[in-house]
Parts: sequence; structure tokens; C-alpha cells
Amino acid sequence: MQKLTDYRILPTEEGPLIFVIPQTKLEVISPVFLYNGGNHAILFCSAQICDDALVKTLSGRNLNFSATEALLVDYIHPDVKKILLKNEWVVIMEENSQAQNDIIRDYKAIIRHMDGPIPFDELL
Repeated sequence: MQKLTDYRILPTEEGPLIFVIPQTKLEVISPVFLYNGGNHAILFCSAQICDDALVKTLSGRNLNFSATEALLVDYIHPDVKKILLKNEWVVIMEENSQAQNDIIRDYKAIIRHMDGPIPFDELL
């Protein structure tokens, strides 16, 4: 799984946050933003991969995700945590790595809120 550290978070008046990230190789189908109120989140390219990951890690199996399946969103700012916990979705905008503010694609990701820790070590 690729770690995402170079991103920006933009607030909107309507409530959902916009995550501006470098262009990825994610094969987006029905993206899920897995979050539990902590410092990190995982952006999965599909709900099915997210579900499979949680089932497998809870059963003790280690997984390795490719860059087409999931991204670890590293270090979420404390001011953003409260907003994420209230929202049902985020907007992801992928920008051209060669030209800032050149948006290549954008999509909505449903936030799946988890109670308790996300098993990051098992998912990495």
C-alpha cells in the first residue's frame, strides 16, 4: 500500500472536505475512506476491497495492497478529524504531479466510520 503524505485538505461551506492528492494508480470503482477518528485513514478503490481487507485482517491474515487498490492517508490534522467524523463522504481530487492545480480526475468517497482501531500494521 502506498503512503500518501503530500496532500492538501480544503474545507467547503457545504461540509464535505476535499482531499487534493497527487495523481494515483487507483482503479476507482466505488471508493471508501476508512476512518476511526485517529491520525490516519485508508482510501480503498472499492467497497469490496475494503470489506475483504477487514475480514481478512480480523481473521489474522496479513495483506499487501498494491497502489491500484489502497492508499494510506498519513497524518490527518487535528482540526480535520472532527469534520471527518461528522461527514458521510469526502471529495478526492487527483492533480497532475507536473502542474499544480491541474486536476486530472475527481470522485466522491464514502466515509466508513470504524469504532476502535484500524489494523494498520496488518493492512500494510
